[in-house]
Amino acid sequence: MDDDAKECQYEDPTFFKSVRNYFREYCQCTSIHGFRYFGEKRSYIERAWWFIVFSLVLAGCVIAIREVYEKWIRSPVIVSFATKETPIYSIPFPAVTICPESKTSQALYNHTAMFRKKLMMEELTKEEQRISDYMGLICTNDGYEDSDVYYFSDDFYNTIDEFKCTFPFFYCAYMRKVVDCSELFIPVITDEGICYTFNMLDRTEIYRDRVVQHSDFLSMGNTSANEWNLDDGYGPDIGLDAYPRRALLAGADNSLTIFLLSNRSDLDYTCKGALQGFRVTLHTPMRIPRPSQQYFRVPLNQEVLAAIRPDMILTSTSVKMYNPKKRECYFPQEKTLKYFKIYTSMNCKLECLTNYTLYYCGCVNYFMPSKRQYTKVKRMRYIAMIVLPRQ
Repeated sequence: MDDDAKECQYEDPTFFKSVRNYFREYCQCTSIHGFRYFGEKRSYIERAWWFIVFSLVLAGCVIAIREVYEKWIRSPVIVSFATKETPIYSIPFPAVTICPESKTSQALYNHTAMFRKKLMMEELTKEEQRISDYMGLICTNDGYEDSDVYYFSDDFYNTIDEFKCTFPFFYCAYMRKVVDCSELFIPVITDEGICYTFNMLDRTEIYRDRVVQHSDFLSMGNTSANEWNLDDGYGPDIGLDAYPRRALLAGADNSLTIFLLSNRSDLDYTCKGALQGFRVTLHTPMRIPRPSQQYFRVPLNQEVLAAIRPDMILTSTSVKMYNPKKRECYFPQEKTLKYFKIYTSMNCKLECLTNYTLYYCGCVNYFMPSKRQYTKVKRMRYIAMIVLPRQ
């Protein structure tokens, strides 16, 4: 009877004894190094030592996994180099925007003489005051502050267009072919006044229909970018005359060459400062340039060479599965702008600046897009604004 009772007791162990037996069996069979010492009958000191070692290793693994997870949260998209090169003719030639530092023809408007009259407290006629106020929106170095607030009519753009300098281009060649400069460069309104741009998209392809346009600025006529888009690039069967223009080969022989002229009589050092010449901005064809922020200078009587090294980033469609907040970027179809048809980082920043200015000032700067017909222009302590009524 005693033997049978002992056998039954052995065959029906308690719960804790079963767990201990399974744990010892697991320790003997597992491939985890050092784990088998937990189940063996060893001293408590030795067991404690191996437990500490195992805990440290486990903690290190948890920390490493956490760092990898946090890195994935911060930047889930990995940028890698392509396995093959991209031909240069698959991307557009950059847009080139050129802004003369001389803003007016001195025969039509002499800003230095007008500044001298103001400094000497001489009385101006209404016409002189009107033109001076208009040009004061563009000139930033006259060192003279008029009355606090001015309100202008909507002929601001017509006035600066009427008094601008003569067309500054003397010679133009693209890919070793001499071209009429007026066919390459068209006038555009920027934060530096009237500039001239090459290879930009037409204003109807950049701005939405609700945006008010002025005169023929940034108007390409019948030229459109039907054979190119931001997602797919150029089509497979397009010809050599596709727009935006592209360079078929690299090197100086396939470059854009221009000669710029500036009349000595039109130099004005009170409008933009002592440095005369031209500002040149290189940008993508679908982006509105900001020559006051990003440019390189072309001085007078000098030759300037600019080499361009494009960086092209292709995004896999599998990236769309991630939330834009995690991947920190948008596909063009995911973000709709109020003023622009094409989403780019710089267009988005310009729109944000426009909305911010409109919200806090009730007006926008003269070069900013607007969905309403301009009513008045406001100048307040060197800030050129276009007044818009609040909704």
